[in-house]
Amino acid sequence: MTWLAATTTGFGLGLISFGVLWLTVRHLLQSAQWRVLLIASGVARLSLVGLTFYALSREGPEKLLAGLAGLWLARWCLIRRLGGWRHGR
Repeated sequence: MTWLAATTTGFGLGLISFGVLWLTVRHLLQSAQWRVLLIASGVARLSLVGLTFYALSREGPEKLLAGLAGLWLARWCLIRRLGGWRHGR
């Protein structure tokens, strides 16, 4: 596995993980079973991230850092795209 593949893996993982988090937060108030939704989403996201980073760590520390950089990049892109904290708000 190359560092580019590890970065792409981290980016895709970030899109999925943070995208599901965004959807979960948006639907919490509308759900009658909000506790189940919150717990299931958290467990699913943490399991996916944990297993992916475990697999990347088996490839070496540079691949793990590249995957983490991809995850951070996905977070940054989603904040820019979906909105986030702005000055003056």
